Amino acid sequence: SCLRTDGMNNWKEWISGTDPTNNLSVLQMLTATNSDPGLSVTWLSVPNRTYFLQRALDLGAQPAFSSLESNIVGQPVTTTYTDTNAIGLGPYFYRVGIQQ
Repeated sequence: SCLRTDGMNNWKEWISGTDPTNNLSVLQMLTATNSDPGLSVTWLSVPNRTYFLQRALDLGAQPAFSSLESNIVGQPVTTTYTDTNAIGLGPYFYRVGIQQ
């Protein structure tokens, strides 16, 4: 498996639907912003993949992350999910992955 300068090997690039020849084409969280119904989390995405989103309140807990949502259909360029249970000051930690 060839490793590119973006740190992803070709197999992981294929799974995530990113371009292994483009270092800017990666699965990446972009923003987490407050919105009226909750906290909106946005990541780079592709339309032919399905994603899951996990949230942690304490990174020291084991396991730290728990499932927030699955079967999120990817949109062209970015996908946004609004966590309507993110109430208060937090902190809130998120991670996104490809559902296989």
